[in-house]
Amino acid sequence: MDYQRRRQDKATMNRFRYKIQARYPSSEMEVGILKGKAPALSALHERMVKLINSLRAGNEAGNFEDNIMFSTRTLVDWAELVLQCKDLGSHFQLYHAFEISVLNGIESETDRNTVRSQFTSEFSETDWTVTPPS
Repeated sequence: MDYQRRRQDKATMNRFRYKIQARYPSSEMEVGILKGKAPALSALHERMVKLINSLRAGNEAGNFEDNIMFSTRTLVDWAELVLQCKDLGSHFQLYHAFEISVLNGIESETDRNTVRSQFTSEFSETDWTVTPPS
C-alpha cells in the first residue's frame, strides 16, 4: 500500500536516494503483536485487526476525504488505551480508547463519521466495556 507515496509530489520524492514500499504486517502478525502488548484483550485482538484492515482498505480505495494512516502503532495505541481507560473508570473504554487513538486524529468530520460507523458495525455497545483479568 503506497498511500504516502501517492500524496508526495515527484520533486519531493526525487530528494530521497532510496525509495521503498513498506507494507503493513499480515493480520496474523498484528494479532501476535497485540498478544504481546495487550494480552488481557485476547478476545478482541482479531476483531480490532479486522476493523483496522477494513479502514485501511477504505483508505486505499479513496473512500476518505483525507489520507488517513491506520498504522500498527495506532492499533497498539488503541489496545493499550483500552486498558488505561479501564483504570480511569470509563464505562465505554473500547470506544473511548478508539476515539482518543484514532478518531481524534481525523480532521474531516465526514471521515470521522465514516470511521465511527465502521467501529459501531464491528463492535456493539455490549463490547464497549472490557473487563480484563486482574
